[in-house]
Amino acid sequence: MPLRENAAPLNAIREAARLRVADTSERLAAGEIGISRQSLHAFLNGSEPYGPNLAKLREWYGRETNEVLRLRQEVAELKRRLAECEKRQKHGQNQRD
Repeated sequence: MPLRENAAPLNAIREAARLRVADTSERLAAGEIGISRQSLHAFLNGSEPYGPNLAKLREWYGRETNEVLRLRQEVAELKRRLAECEKRQKHGQNQRD
């Protein structure tokens, strides 16, 4: 089955799955993805997933990517707020001196 232009490459999905396994376990990561531990293990070792598992891996990767983007936006907003607070605090200290 040919890859859609917007579909993530398998090596990106595989690396994301490896990172998730490193953070949790093969069993937990497989459960999050919706495939068996054996299927995830085989995928991590280079095998090509069959259609339904490939669809589940792509869906999981999309969710993970969206979560990372959301967290990056939150971090950027927190950094902006922190800089604002530091600026106000510095301004307040300068007025007291």
